[in-house]
Amino acid sequence: MLSEVVEQYRRLGYWLDLGSPRMLCGSVADISSGKQLHLGGGISVSDILLFASLSHMFEPKSIFVVGNSFGLSVAVLAELFPESLIDVINAECEGSDNRVGSDLTRAMIDNRYRRVQLTIGYSPVDVPRACRAQEYGLCFVDGLHTNEQMVKDFEALRPRVASECVIVCHDVASHGMQTGWNSIREAASKDGFRGYECSWTSFGSGVLVRGLPQVDRFFASTARPFGDSRFSIGHRVPSGRPWYWSRTYYELRTLLLRKIGLRR
Repeated sequence: MLSEVVEQYRRLGYWLDLGSPRMLCGSVADISSGKQLHLGGGISVSDILLFASLSHMFEPKSIFVVGNSFGLSVAVLAELFPESLIDVINAECEGSDNRVGSDLTRAMIDNRYRRVQLTIGYSPVDVPRACRAQEYGLCFVDGLHTNEQMVKDFEALRPRVASECVIVCHDVASHGMQTGWNSIREAASKDGFRGYECSWTSFGSGVLVRGLPQVDRFFASTARPFGDSRFSIGHRVPSGRPWYWSRTYYELRTLLLRKIGLRR
C-alpha cells in the first residue's frame, strides 16, 4: 500500500518525505529542484498504521475527509479502502503552495484514485456541496487546528454519519485542542459513540466509534489518555529536570511559533 503511494508522487515528479523524529509530519519536495513545498504537513506513519488497522476490521461504503494539504491522507485511504467513495473538502488556505498540493491530489485522482472527489471550499458551510453520499462510515477531521473549528467540522458531519461509523480527529493533543475534543466526545456520546484518546499516534488523535464491536475492542486495548504522553501540554516532567527536557523538537518549535504569534 505505502509503496504505491510513494510511487504515485514519484511519477508526478515529487519525493515523499514520511517524516522523522525531528519533524514528525509528512512533506513533499520537487525531485528536480529539491524544493520542499510550503503547505500543511501530511499525516505521520503512526496515522497510516491507524487507518491500516481499521482497514482490516471494516470497510465503509463512503469516507469524508476535512483537510487535504498535498493529498497524502487521501492517497493512503484510497489504497486501503479501494471500494469506498471518498469525498474531500479543502480550503486551500495554508502555505504558499496550497494550490500545488490540490493539483497533485487531482493528478493522483486522474491516474489511480477515480473514486475520490476533491472540493475546494470551507467547512462547515461548503460541506453539503462536497458530499456525494447520504452517509459516511469513516470521517477524518484534519482541517484548521483550533478548538472552535474542529467542533464546527464535527457538527457539519454529525448528521451525515452512518450507524456503523468511525470518526478520527487529528492533531488533538499536539495542537492543544483538548477543550474541543472534550466537547465533541460529550456530544458524540449522546449519539451512541465511544471516545478514545490515541496517545500512541504521533500527534494525538481522538477517535469516536459506533456500531463496530471489533473496532471498539481495538481502541479500548490501545488507547491511553493524552496527558500520559510527551506531546500533551501539561505532561509532568521528571523530578529535577527542566520543563523542556521531555519535549520533542516538534513540540518546542510549535510552542515557540505560538508564543510569537505565528501559529494558533
